[in-house]
Amino acid sequence: MIVSAWSDGRGFVYGLRVLGNGRSLYFREEWSFVLLYFPDSPNPATVRITPSFWRSCPELRGKAIRSFLRRNGLIPWPRDHPPHFELEPLGGGRFRLQWLEHRPVQPTLGLFEGLETADRADGDDTGRARGAGAPAGEAEGSTLKGREGSP
Repeated sequence: MIVSAWSDGRGFVYGLRVLGNGRSLYFREEWSFVLLYFPDSPNPATVRITPSFWRSCPELRGKAIRSFLRRNGLIPWPRDHPPHFELEPLGGGRFRLQWLEHRPVQPTLGLFEGLETADRADGDDTGRARGAGAPAGEAEGSTLKGREGSP
């Protein structure tokens, strides 16, 4: 199943939003937590499932997820373009997070701060600089590993 990084919008809480019908297919309401294996660590993290997970907030949230995102240079992400991952069910409330696209950690230089506002003022509502080589949502040279038929 595909999940995306999620934030509370204030930078305090981070998690993984379960997309599509993954919540009903791969999670059980009697579980109060799941074990999550990250691609950069051999040991699983215990991630609590909140009651709101079943109502309107399909996110797995926790410090371990925030640490993983930070360790890999994924915080902050471009507005409305969170990183996406595959969350593989292993059975028994255990899941393995895998990269869909992995870029090496690179320090944030702040080069694109304020770019969105400038682009819209120029009539470009795509959210990218004019002349950028990749369509919105795609990075040049990006690949989706292990996904046949992916763009």
